[in-house]
Amino acid sequence: MAEEEARAGSGPGPMGVAKAGAPSKSAGSNPQQKGKTSQSPNDKVVAAIRLPAFKKRSGEEDEAAESDHHLLTAMVHECYKNRKHIQPCYTFLLKRKEKQDHLSEIALKADRFDALTTIAGLPDPYKISWIVSHSDLTAGDLISMMEHDPDSLNQLMAFALQFPAKGRLPMVLILKEVMQMFMEDRSIACGGRLATFKSKGGVDDKTKKLSWRGNGSYALRYDGDGKLIAIIHWSGTKIDVDPKYGITRDYDLVMNFDDFAAFFQYGCLPPIPVVGFFEKENAGPCQITHFVGKPKVLQTLAQQVYNKWEADKLEGLSSFTPTEQVSKALKDHHDLKVKASMKTARAKAAEAMKVKKARLTISMKP
Repeated sequence: MAEEEARAGSGPGPMGVAKAGAPSKSAGSNPQQKGKTSQSPNDKVVAAIRLPAFKKRSGEEDEAAESDHHLLTAMVHECYKNRKHIQPCYTFLLKRKEKQDHLSEIALKADRFDALTTIAGLPDPYKISWIVSHSDLTAGDLISMMEHDPDSLNQLMAFALQFPAKGRLPMVLILKEVMQMFMEDRSIACGGRLATFKSKGGVDDKTKKLSWRGNGSYALRYDGDGKLIAIIHWSGTKIDVDPKYGITRDYDLVMNFDDFAAFFQYGCLPPIPVVGFFEKENAGPCQITHFVGKPKVLQTLAQQVYNKWEADKLEGLSSFTPTEQVSKALKDHHDLKVKASMKTARAKAAEAMKVKKARLTISMKP
């Protein structure tokens, strides 16, 4: 009898049970036994998330778009994995959005120029005020200069900022505070050239005119025969010049207030750009960022200054109190969450009561 039971246990039964000692199909198909981890439905949803790409700006590829898209996708993934992240993120987003809206109002109310085109187009009182605060020149000096040459202010601004007086300015600089920051940064980058301008002979004592010959972007050195042998940039960088070039004292040094536009001129001969002597060594003026033919470089720099201004304003709003609209939105979100929790709790309680009644029910059927 025992042998029959043993043979029956070792052979295939009526339900197709495997023989003793052989691995069952159900055991072999268990993913945990194969070293695999099961994937929850929520993980599958996360893996399937594909957010649409950001649109291009101004027809050009936005360099930050790919990075921003990756970051946004990662945020959504994390919120799917752990829903506790959602409310704090939403709260932060609402508060930040309202700060940004408030910042937009500040920008609209900020003091700005009536129009913005070029440095030359800025109001004369504004330029005089800026030059006086960054030089040893007085308002009287500047007014006297303008009587002899109306372009004097523009030349001084171009010398201090190394920015073409008639170069187009980005519109983000229309806010006076942003323009002030831009000009301050640029003046420092160029070495604060106006600080001792007058004391170093930048103004002719007799004529009261600007004197660029020995106090501009470049100073010149000649040999005994009157031939140019060296050019010294305002920064102190010196470049030796072969006398064979034939540049003599008879050549005029034109626009010596602009590192990149200054040139030698003699009669009807082709002009000789001064900056060309420094390009081979990449020295002197070549160490300063210039914007001639580089509108994107200027736009990027101006935008960076505006972003800094915006960040400063946002920092000033650190104690900003959200409005009733934001507070109400957060309260509504909280109330909905509580309501949903209560609904779930009631459903679970009803299910538990139903199970309890089922256990206590005695079947009367025979």
